[in-house]
Amino acid sequence: MTRTTTLALAALLITAAPLTVPAGQETVVHGVVHVRNGAEPAEGRQMLRLTERWRRGGEDDDLFFGLVIQTRFDDAGRVYLLDMQLAQVTVLGADGEVVGALSREGDGPGETRRPSDLVLLDGGGVGIVQGYPGRLVRLDAEGHPVGTLEVGGDPLHGGATTLELARYRDGHLVAGLIDVHQPEPGTQRRTSRIVRLDDTGAREVVYHEAGFTWDFRDFHFSEHEHIEWAARRMALGPDGRVYSATERDTYAITVFAPDGTVERVIEREYEPYRRSDREYDAVHALYASMLRQLPFEVEMTIADTEPAIGWIGPTLRVSDDGALWVLSSRGQRPATDGIMAVYDVFDADGRFRRQVAVVCEADGTEDALFLDGGGERAVVVKGFMAAARAMFGAEVDTGAEPAPIEVIGYGVEAVD
Repeated sequence: MTRTTTLALAALLITAAPLTVPAGQETVVHGVVHVRNGAEPAEGRQMLRLTERWRRGGEDDDLFFGLVIQTRFDDAGRVYLLDMQLAQVTVLGADGEVVGALSREGDGPGETRRPSDLVLLDGGGVGIVQGYPGRLVRLDAEGHPVGTLEVGGDPLHGGATTLELARYRDGHLVAGLIDVHQPEPGTQRRTSRIVRLDDTGAREVVYHEAGFTWDFRDFHFSEHEHIEWAARRMALGPDGRVYSATERDTYAITVFAPDGTVERVIEREYEPYRRSDREYDAVHALYASMLRQLPFEVEMTIADTEPAIGWIGPTLRVSDDGALWVLSSRGQRPATDGIMAVYDVFDADGRFRRQVAVVCEADGTEDALFLDGGGERAVVVKGFMAAARAMFGAEVDTGAEPAPIEVIGYGVEAVD
């Protein structure tokens, strides 16, 4: 990117419209503080420029990736890439060279099937999330199995649990999960919960729960009603606070204290993004592929608008300084060429301080961006959504064959 282009982008981004609601206006609703913000940040917009350091995968590399679903960074400069399709963790050094591979597909010690998330534990170990049966498979720094946390009940005695994701920070292990049971023949009750787990997998704190019932005798899938939004959109702060976007269409993030008390709800004025015909068809195909396992044809109702805050990829994060970064559906679709994503950044009190535009040649709707807690490193997974659609059999005509996944490591530089 040329200096002229960068300066033009900066001039565009710094311009901010007047606020219609004062930043961080607090009101109390049913005993809970709601921090209400306008549509524009109080301190304007800033930029982060990504500088490439290494590139792996793709057509010309001997390192192959299936679907890199999660990325983690450690203090030694290593990057951990969780591959859902290959059921392993590839560990790269600061220069992008492979320094290790953890786990593999299977049911033995340290093995998983279709892992969906990854946490870095104390002492250099890792925890790998397996969706069903819900468990966290733990390995030490050398990759040796060191036990498994089972988070669900016995499926033969009343139900089962799917583990969606996990977060670990400062000794706190928080999980998003879905408990499933059959209240009567032909039905399935699904209850999503955000919980804190102890060292045995027992639930110490329940932060949030919500549920619905599928009736397979007259089944109709609704995107609004039948996705466990809270269990899939969650972040953990450095002080043990839990953040979750619990409602699909409302730009609102609930902040829970470590003991489960609701501290505040952070809100922002927001205009929903209306899906194009192509986007609607792609979402329809993805849900259809997820429901294909059912032994009958499913009628579906798909929304015309995107969720206010997405649920695929890292859309909520809390940086080391306690700031909340939110990637909205509009933030994934910036109107300026050369910008991959625009984050809304709120301070620890929930005030909408700034927007941060990430300058990178990538597509925010097709590629996935992962930032470290300190904001110094980043990884972009090119072809993330194409690989996900291919893995789950969601047929979408894009006019081109999907390229192999490419993982690119970047340094991050703030641009004033």
